[in-house]
Amino acid sequence: MAVPTYQMIMLPVLQEVAGAEQRAVSEIVGGIESRFQLSTEDREQMLPSGTQRTIVNRVHWAVSYMVQAGLIQRVGRGLVQVTGRGVRSSLGRRHTSTSSSWASIPSSRSFEAGPGPRPHRPR
Repeated sequence: MAVPTYQMIMLPVLQEVAGAEQRAVSEIVGGIESRFQLSTEDREQMLPSGTQRTIVNRVHWAVSYMVQAGLIQRVGRGLVQVTGRGVRSSLGRRHTSTSSSWASIPSSRSFEAGPGPRPHRPR
C-alpha cells in the first residue's frame, strides 16, 4: 500500500488521539503506520525535498486541519488532545474521512478560505 493521503488518515488520527488523555504526535505516527500496515519502504519514504518522512508530514497536516476544525487541540509542544467536538465526531464515524465530510464541519470552511484580506499598512 502507498502512503495514505492526509485526508485518508484524518479519522484514524482523531481516533488515535481520542484513545488517550493526550498524545504525542510522534506516537500517533507509529499508530497510523501500524493501522495502515505500511511496509518498511512506505514508512521510510521521504518527501521530495528529503527533509521529512512522508507519513510524518501527512500526520502533521491532518493534525493541523483538525486543530483548525476544533476537533483536537494542542496542549504542549508536540502534544494534542481530543475536544468534546472531536469525541462526538470520532464516535459517529467509522469510515475514512473525505473532503466532503471535512467540508461539513463549519470551522473547516473558514480555515480553507484563508485569513482573508490583509489590512493595509502605510509605509
